[in-house]
Amino acid sequence: VPPVYITDLRIFNKSVDFKISGSPLQKHIAVTDTLNLSYKENVLSFDFIALNYTNAEQNQYAYILEGFEKDWNYVGSQRNATYTNLNPGTYTFRVKAANSDGVWNEAGTSIVLVIKPPFWKTDWFFVFTAFLITGILSLAFNLRMRSMRQQKRQLERTVEERTTMLKHSNAELTKHINEKDKLLSIIGHDLRNPFVSIIGYMEILEEEFENDHNSEHLENIKYLLNVSRNTHNLLENLLQWASKKTKVYEVKPEVIEMEKLVETAIQMTSSQAVYKKITLEKLCPDNLYIHADRNMILTVMRNLISNAIKFSQKNSRIEIEVRGDEGHIITSVRDHGTGMEESILNKLFSKSITQKSGTMGEFGTGLGLVLCQELIQKHQGKIWAESIPGKGSIFYFSLTRYEMAEIAV
Repeated sequence: VPPVYITDLRIFNKSVDFKISGSPLQKHIAVTDTLNLSYKENVLSFDFIALNYTNAEQNQYAYILEGFEKDWNYVGSQRNATYTNLNPGTYTFRVKAANSDGVWNEAGTSIVLVIKPPFWKTDWFFVFTAFLITGILSLAFNLRMRSMRQQKRQLERTVEERTTMLKHSNAELTKHINEKDKLLSIIGHDLRNPFVSIIGYMEILEEEFENDHNSEHLENIKYLLNVSRNTHNLLENLLQWASKKTKVYEVKPEVIEMEKLVETAIQMTSSQAVYKKITLEKLCPDNLYIHADRNMILTVMRNLISNAIKFSQKNSRIEIEVRGDEGHIITSVRDHGTGMEESILNKLFSKSITQKSGTMGEFGTGLGLVLCQELIQKHQGKIWAESIPGKGSIFYFSLTRYEMAEIAV
């Protein structure tokens, strides 16, 4: 059985000699156990030969590169093996030979090839890169957090400055509002007495013209008296509005019989109704009580009845009905006047004050309805309205019913 040897190594088709400086061979290839190559030296060829001089041309060869190939390459009398583009790693090149009788030298010979990877594929480079990326990310994170902390401090300073400015502005605004409400209240109180005097003198004139049967002047006096009373009602609303805004007008509840309250409200608006020849009908049973501020609820009823008169035609009627309903007292004021469109009805209790003239040119601001809503809400009640254009409107408000049995307790 012939022994076999590796006789030559070629890299990139160039023969490699251990005698040349910089060669990967430190000694002859035939006695080299391990060959270290760089990743660039991955195209190489091996020459080998079997030492059998009897019919040497009939020697047979086989080789394998373990780690790259799975089976032996039987190449007959061919005495070289070439590999290209080997990946970095460790391989074992084995070669064996057979003599002319076909007897194989299974031991053969071998050499270990170690192809080193480029530095960017080495473990240390991966570790270094991981540490570098981690460091960069950590630095970026810390810089970002530092920037965010600075922005937060700046924002806090800005918010603090704005808060201080807002507090100062709010204090100034509150001061101006209080001064405005105070001035409004003073003006209202100063105007109240002259209006009462004017109404009083006009009532005297009305009585005198009635006695003199002076119909022309009587009609004018009644018109002026009606306008004065409407203006006086608006003035009263203005005063209560100003009092509520300055928190002077606090709820002072008492037990109130609704029948008497309705009667008082009708008496207060009767002259306005008489002028337009409108009948005020009271539909209120006895023994219906509420626990509320008398002046506030009377103001609500007076405003609702006054509005109903304002938007009713002459010679019509207005029904004021009070009924009990599951622990509540529901009061309604129904007129048969002009009514309202749905768009107006939806904005009726909004803070935006609207102006609409009555059937005889009576003027108003809508302030009374807003005041009514707030006074009813002050009693934890509800107020709402229904209306059909050309057929009239119904205004409701609901308050908690007071049972007289509670007085004995």
